[in-house]
Amino acid sequence: MFGRSERACVRVTKRLLPRHGVVVVACWMVLAATNAMAQRNVETTTETITTRDLNGRDNVSRKVVTQRSRTKNEERIVIEIYDPSIEAGRLALSKRIDRVTTVTEDGSETVEEVAERPLAAPNEPLHVIRRSVTTNRRDGTGAQMSEQHVFEADGNGRLVSVPEPLPRY
Repeated sequence: MFGRSERACVRVTKRLLPRHGVVVVACWMVLAATNAMAQRNVETTTETITTRDLNGRDNVSRKVVTQRSRTKNEERIVIEIYDPSIEAGRLALSKRIDRVTTVTEDGSETVEEVAERPLAAPNEPLHVIRRSVTTNRRDGTGAQMSEQHVFEADGNGRLVSVPEPLPRY
């Protein structure tokens, strides 16, 4: 069926391209394309709060990192707050506020999530404790309307709708 030269060509090809080699190359190309699409123009601001101890040395007591990025229809702001951890001299991420504003045809929508570390268990990861969705749009008469829905974590960690406060007279 196969001639001698055809068999040699098949053996050389199998040595050069292992059976799983093509899959690895395909995955690499997908990751490279995803990485290239995910790059944005990000502006980062870092604020550091320092205090002096009794010996006159500066100690960092809090650090706030704000990242802003914009695309055509979206603005994303991520605020990360670092406070002193249990280990002396280190800062740990204690709170993250993620705010995304999307422009729609008739207004905008802002989703804000607040994640904090539980006070009773400082070594646990951040948990989302509040999510608010604010929609700004125009009604039929052209007046601006704003609608906000707030969700907070209950005792079991589930986000439940918070009722609006009663108006004061």
